[in-house]
Parts: sequence; C-alpha cells; structure tokens
Amino acid sequence: MIYDELIEELAVTLLTKARYEGCISVIDGFSQCEEDKTRIEYPIDGVMRIMPVGSEIWPEECEPLLKKIGAETIGDVADYLNKSKSENSSADDVLFTALLKICYENMDMDGKMVFWEDMLENNSLEWRDVE
Repeated sequence: MIYDELIEELAVTLLTKARYEGCISVIDGFSQCEEDKTRIEYPIDGVMRIMPVGSEIWPEECEPLLKKIGAETIGDVADYLNKSKSENSSADDVLFTALLKICYENMDMDGKMVFWEDMLENNSLEWRDVE
C-alpha cells in the first residue's frame, strides 16, 4: 500500500465512522454538535486556515465543487464540509479526503507525531485488506 492509498483509506474510514457512528476524536477532530449533527474538523491551524485554495494541488474531481462553493482559503473548504449536507456526497467525500491529506502534508513533524499518537490512542479503525 503506497502512502497516498494509506491516507485515502484513513480519510474514508474516518468519514464513514463520523457519519454512521457519531463522535470520534482525531486531534481536535470529530466532535458532536447541536442536534446530533456530526461536525468534522481537521488537523488545521490558523496559518493553514488562511492558505489560498490555489496554493495546493487538488484532485481534478474537486475542482467543480471548489468553484461551486467559492472557497478562497483552506479554511473555507473546512467550513463548507462542516456545514454541508450536499446532494452529491461522493463529491464531498473526495473533497474531505483531499483536505485531510493537504492538512496532514502541511503539518510539521511534531504535528504528525501528535496526529498518529492520538489516532492510535483514541480510535480503533478497521482496515480492509488491500492487495
């Protein structure tokens, strides 16, 4: 399993757990909001929130949705996903995966260590066998 596949698998697993099982903790990650709506937050700091969307490389599938929502910063994308009840959930899934990957890649080494320590301590993830 290559790095990109691992990150994508992680993001999809976390999204599935958030949608169907409710609150799980990933850094300041998944937390329960009012009215039992799942709120998704990302390993994102103040500097990353104001980074322009165009400063990162997004999968082609994300481009139409990024234009549609008018996101100018990484924080705008996170805010959209936190509030979104989009009709096209597969597009949101792709955007979620890309955002998680971008946030992770922009962390310093200490942030990455905290991310994985917290992940291991607070989540029991089930991984599909990938050949």
